[in-house]
Amino acid sequence: MTVVADDLISQGEARALLAERSLRLQASIEFSGKSAEDVFSIMGDPERITDWYLLAKSVRMSHSEDSVEFMKSQDKSFTVDFVLFGELEEEILFWDPPHSYIYRAVGPEFPIKDYYAEIAVASTGESTGTLHWRIYFDVVDSPKSKDLIPVILPPVTEASIQRLSALVGGVSSGVRSDFAAPLAIE
Repeated sequence: MTVVADDLISQGEARALLAERSLRLQASIEFSGKSAEDVFSIMGDPERITDWYLLAKSVRMSHSEDSVEFMKSQDKSFTVDFVLFGELEEEILFWDPPHSYIYRAVGPEFPIKDYYAEIAVASTGESTGTLHWRIYFDVVDSPKSKDLIPVILPPVTEASIQRLSALVGGVSSGVRSDFAAPLAIE
């Protein structure tokens, strides 16, 4: 499904979608030497995903090859081809640059069936701040995924955050995972 500007939801509605799921991964990067706007422009640019996310092979814009035009357009969906997960359509549900956005990811080969995430950038000074990436989900496609996702996703996220940290002026970073609540199988 394509999300257009008229279809974007409020921050409250987006946060309600997150609250319906368990927070499984929290990644953060303390950055210096870049403004919050600079950091958001990197994290909010779909074409930059392959620069930092370990498993991302390519990005296909749904309406234009130009990510700058994407940010200005009403169409806020794009496709990312991932190693292991295949093609995922990522849909921006809430968009508030340079502070935050909330999105969901869906795909026929993606084992996580209710993936929602939030990117938030908080400024702590003129050229310092914190980038947060919070990933929420509860449902996977199979018993195999129920066993593998908690083992695979945290180190992939950690390696990706290390790569992203280098792009955004990171001075420290970390990833916390919580799989205490069992995953459900669809």
